[in-house]
Amino acid sequence: MEGARRGEDREILRLRVMFGAEVRAARVEAGLTQAQLAARIGRSQRYVSMIETGSRRLPIEAMVLIMRALGLELRIGTRRIRPAPRD
Repeated sequence: MEGARRGEDREILRLRVMFGAEVRAARVEAGLTQAQLAARIGRSQRYVSMIETGSRRLPIEAMVLIMRALGLELRIGTRRIRPAPRD
């Protein structure tokens, strides 16, 4: 079971890193510094840096706030990777 937990943790980290890369790319494209984006969302530059590196956990509300500050819409999709567990 512990191995499965580590796999889940790796997947969560991978998603945080992917989201952070999207934020960074959108911020750079918008011509904003981390400090400018931070000011738009009412947070510190360090907070934005941690998001961009994937080292900060984020609630969905924070993700939406960041995307809106960048003029983007957050979209979430799913796809089946294995059969759903049965109880």
